[in-house]
Amino acid sequence: MQLTAKLTNIKNSTLFYAALGLMLASIPLSRFAMSISQFALLGLWCWHLTDRSYLTSYTPASLLNPVTLLRFIVQSLTEIYTAFIIKLKLFIGNKAALIIASLYLLHIIGLLYTSNFDYAAKDLRVKIPLLLAPLLLSTGPRPTAVIQKLLLSVFIAAVFAGTLISAYILFYGNVSDPREISVFISHIRFSLSICLSIFILGYFIKANQFKTRWIKACIALLILWFILFLFLMESTTGLIISCVTLLIILLNLVLKQKRVILKILLAALILIIPLSGFYYVRQLATEFSNAKPIDFKDLDKYSPSGSYYINDTINFGIENGQYIGLYLARPEVREAWNKRSSFNYDGLDKHGQQISNTIIRFLSSKGYRKDKEGVLRLTDNEVHYIEDGVANAEYLKKISIKSIVYQFILGYNNYRDKGNPNASSAMQRFEFWKTSLLMIQKNWLLGVGTGDLPDAFKKQYEEMDSPLDKINRWRSHNQYLSIFIAFGIFGFMWFIFTLLYPVIISKRHKNYYYAIFWLIAMLSMLAEDTLETQDGVTFFAFFNAFLFFSGDKVQEQE
Repeated sequence: MQLTAKLTNIKNSTLFYAALGLMLASIPLSRFAMSISQFALLGLWCWHLTDRSYLTSYTPASLLNPVTLLRFIVQSLTEIYTAFIIKLKLFIGNKAALIIASLYLLHIIGLLYTSNFDYAAKDLRVKIPLLLAPLLLSTGPRPTAVIQKLLLSVFIAAVFAGTLISAYILFYGNVSDPREISVFISHIRFSLSICLSIFILGYFIKANQFKTRWIKACIALLILWFILFLFLMESTTGLIISCVTLLIILLNLVLKQKRVILKILLAALILIIPLSGFYYVRQLATEFSNAKPIDFKDLDKYSPSGSYYINDTINFGIENGQYIGLYLARPEVREAWNKRSSFNYDGLDKHGQQISNTIIRFLSSKGYRKDKEGVLRLTDNEVHYIEDGVANAEYLKKISIKSIVYQFILGYNNYRDKGNPNASSAMQRFEFWKTSLLMIQKNWLLGVGTGDLPDAFKKQYEEMDSPLDKINRWRSHNQYLSIFIAFGIFGFMWFIFTLLYPVIISKRHKNYYYAIFWLIAMLSMLAEDTLETQDGVTFFAFFNAFLFFSGDKVQEQE
């Protein structure tokens, strides 16, 4: 075989691109397809750069002869081995590819001082894409800019399909938590795919990738749909990452803009977006946490059924701008509720909370009095949602910024006043990060190793008697902290090096697609363990390699 073989052999590369398209489509839709497409890519990669001229010497009939079949197998394996050596040399000679793939090597080194080899083996299996993606895509067929755009379109189509299915579940299913509508992969990983799709589509319009106006109009509508869907899914992570990414793009435009007026307008826009958001959230927080003064003389003392009302403005607090404890007749609520639900009033809801408190809060959010009549006014669906642990009717609205803000404020108030972080995922993250920093102090030099992360977290939570419920005692939810805990200061520094150095030496930060992906991935790692699940590591590894090693004109390699 000659080394002058092109990296893009048309017959083989077509199948390779099809497998790559399947991989990109599976990222938002199917964990099973992620695995299958990796095997397909590996198989086609093995066949890449082989000299297949010998195949003309064989016919299907001749392969029925055992001797001929054996000779065919040996010759095929020889060609595959020869091609493998060539691709291995190409890989070793590609500094950027080696550095990107070295992140997997870091996890192998972590085996030297780990004790939980069962978890370590599982972790290495999940993170195989960190090695496989840069190897296959740096030495396999290189997609041209046209093919890159086609493959990105396939990915966006898959994301769109995923949002339609999820929206159908939200509107026609019985869903109490909008995050549950992401049925294929984690809702957070799905939101990352949506964020990436939004900014790819934006570039399609800006760079005039499609000339026809109606196609551009459809792309603009698709962008609006993806943004709307992030609100439907109540993806705080996706919305924040999208906003920060947009602000950074605008800042970049300001720095490049030569016209003073446009520079001023863009700079004003950069200030207006976060300030408007802050002001709006502050207004909602004020409305949520403050109630109008009341005069107890004006309050009814008895319910229509004759029970004495308790009007408590202290113990139950304020929610939705009103005192939860007003017009409370517990005996009536208990009796009426137990007739409507199999969940006993004095028991727990499906989230392990006192269902009596859930009922009272929900009735208050509806503006109903907490008596027999209030319980009877609830619909059957609302009773079901209360059983599911939904304590505020605002949470049931399909599109509600209030719902996101209210849940955050309630969680913050519980954490501030009672030291209880369990009511909010945002407050739980503070506990995760606090725990992570304590672990780093103990293991700052080498870390705990590849397989000991879960055991180390469990031990730390027990030592500090964490207020987190056991079901909520997760890991860092910050990839940078997770790497530091696992591999220490040197492993952390190498991790940052693998993220920055290849981009710098190759100047890929000047490539829009790669820069946007890189920014979204780096931001996601601040609030999530992006590389600790199959969804996250596959998203990062394959997009990182695909966008890094594609899009440029492919030259023949000697």
